[in-house]
Amino acid sequence: MKKIFGLFLIAGILVISACGTGAKQETPADSTAVMETPVDSTVVVADTTAAPVQ
Repeated sequence: MKKIFGLFLIAGILVISACGTGAKQETPADSTAVMETPVDSTVVVADTTAAPVQ
């Protein structure tokens, strides 16, 4: 009876380990990479082409 429970235990462990998502491969960080500054969409650029208001 202990052998049967042992087989079920091993089979259960194999089934659970087979259902995993696997290891995710991450790319290593490049220390020479240049960080880009994020674009701020709330910045308003002044219109310098129009005539000044008097």
